[in-house]
Amino acid sequence: MGFLSYVINLPAKLGRTTSAGSVSVTLSSDDAAVAALNAIEASVAAPSLPSGASTSANQTTANTALSAIETSVAASATAANQTTANTSLATIAAAQGAGGTSISEPAGGSGLLGWLSGIYKSLTGTLTVTPSAATLTDHSGTITTGGTAQILMAANATRKGWRLQNTSAGDLWFKDVGSTGTDASSGGMGCFKVASGGYYETPSGGSSQGVISIFGATTAQSLSASEW
Repeated sequence: MGFLSYVINLPAKLGRTTSAGSVSVTLSSDDAAVAALNAIEASVAAPSLPSGASTSANQTTANTALSAIETSVAASATAANQTTANTSLATIAAAQGAGGTSISEPAGGSGLLGWLSGIYKSLTGTLTVTPSAATLTDHSGTITTGGTAQILMAANATRKGWRLQNTSAGDLWFKDVGSTGTDASSGGMGCFKVASGGYYETPSGGSSQGVISIFGATTAQSLSASEW
């Protein structure tokens, strides 16, 4: 009866069907397919997250940081602090002297932006620049010995600029950077020519403060020069 009972319980047809129409089968525990299925089941049950993943603990940390930022902002942006800022700006305005007495918040303006707008409005206008007067030192003269360089101007740490007019019939050459005072020459390295009747003046802010040497081919060549 045992074998007959087993045959009677076989499904009507082979293949896939519902669980009710299937026969239970016990697989061996050491079967490779069973081991693979068990590994998949364990992996799904306890997934491994990458470092820094969005976990409950990380979310709690983020919430704490955001709460701290909110508290800091709320503590700084207060009406009392705004009043302190307005008072400071009013002090700045008063410190401008006579020109600052008229500084006030413009119509429709208030708070920090209002004061800044008022200060800006008061400061706009014509800016007058008065340059300081320069004291000129005369260095006019002549070439002492033709063909030999000589010092035109000694080193001067306060020199702002200088000028040279060649009033002779021949060319003059000067050297104003790295000069020893006796190294200017006709066409020499670092030397510059001022032709007969020519004029040279240093550009603004471009004057050398070292020794300036001058060279002329002929004795008694005249020149006009000054520094400031």
